[in-house]
Amino acid sequence: MAPLKLKKTVRGTSLLLTIVGKIDESSDFTEIPQNLRSLILDLGQVSYINSYGIRSWFNWISSFPPELEVEIVDCPPVIVNKLSSVVLLPADCKVRSVVVPYYCDTCSYENYESFNLLDVQNGAVPPSKKCSGCGENAELDILFENYNQLLNINRNKARKKAAG
Repeated sequence: MAPLKLKKTVRGTSLLLTIVGKIDESSDFTEIPQNLRSLILDLGQVSYINSYGIRSWFNWISSFPPELEVEIVDCPPVIVNKLSSVVLLPADCKVRSVVVPYYCDTCSYENYESFNLLDVQNGAVPPSKKCSGCGENAELDILFENYNQLLNINRNKARKKAAG
């Protein structure tokens, strides 16, 4: 597996940080510049995370200044699946989108697509998609309950923010 790589794109007081590869005991996360107002973490290319990586990830993300707005985009199944057993996100971080796997029973093709959590209502799941391989219907290849946990985290954070 490829070691962790971080790709930075700075736009004024915002930083897009794309994380690529595996998160484990050898992962070295970057310091976040002090003058940032917002940070977008693109996790769509994270391929693996182990228990040491979970600890490193949580310690790193928890070290961000409280005034920093943090959003996660394209959270992959490998991270979402860990959320069912461990809290990976501090209270001030929200997840905007996730990557969901689709599988076609007809041709055994597996595809991954980004799904915006802000578009989901209570209990909704991403729709079936046409298979890129054969054109038949491809279905979600996950337990969406794990993704609903992210929705609940986002809702609870929005309520707390509105309350004051």
